[in-house]
Amino acid sequence: RIAPMGRVIDIEQLNGLQVGEGEFTARIVDPICPWNEGVWTFSGQGGVLQVSRAAQADCWLGIQGLSSLVFGSLPPERFPFRGWGETPEKYNSQMRQLFPPLIPSLHEHF
Repeated sequence: RIAPMGRVIDIEQLNGLQVGEGEFTARIVDPICPWNEGVWTFSGQGGVLQVSRAAQADCWLGIQGLSSLVFGSLPPERFPFRGWGETPEKYNSQMRQLFPPLIPSLHEHF
């Protein structure tokens, strides 16, 4: 069996993605793609994601944690165990509403 893999390469390109309702702001850590690093607000309005730079973060996420949210593969409560982020419980529900769990779909085989 082939295991799915997904990674966000450019956070700004997530604008317009179909999502649920919700909002959170996170400091993103991505040493491989420094343009992703910084504080970002993720907001779902009318089923469309809006991503913008922000000044203050509610939590921090490694790019692995954000990618996991976007691809719907792991709930945010499990991120600390993998070193993918630290998210206060009150934001976990916002994250799950904004990025509901999905069955990942493969586009390429590696």
